[in-house]
Amino acid sequence: MRKLFGIAYLVLLAVWTWLLVKPEPVPESLVGGVAWFDPQLLHFILAKATHLSVYAGFAVLAGLLVCTSRGRALVWSMLALHGVASEIGQMVGAAHFDTKRHGCIRDMLIDAAGICVGAFLVGRRVKSRPRP
Repeated sequence: MRKLFGIAYLVLLAVWTWLLVKPEPVPESLVGGVAWFDPQLLHFILAKATHLSVYAGFAVLAGLLVCTSRGRALVWSMLALHGVASEIGQMVGAAHFDTKRHGCIRDMLIDAAGICVGAFLVGRRVKSRPRP
């Protein structure tokens, strides 16, 4: 069963990777429908909140799938590298293709913060488990 969850995790990570490097990150129909709020600011807030929450979610899922603390640390490190690689991919896409994406260090830090939030939540759960 754990193997099936691991495969599902990798599929979700692949979908997230595609969403990170595709040309249009947040559909204009989603942002443009809120007339009372600045669309550019809303776009920024949605994009950054998504970075934080998705990486936190991946960190929590990884923490639940991997049994050892060393394994969790390895997976969380790989997630951090994924965040860096996706930003580099956005930079390459902006330089060589006509995309509306650009990679930046701020997003790498937001991704890392999301991983830290997820790791913190998993750590609280692991500590609250009754000892056998």
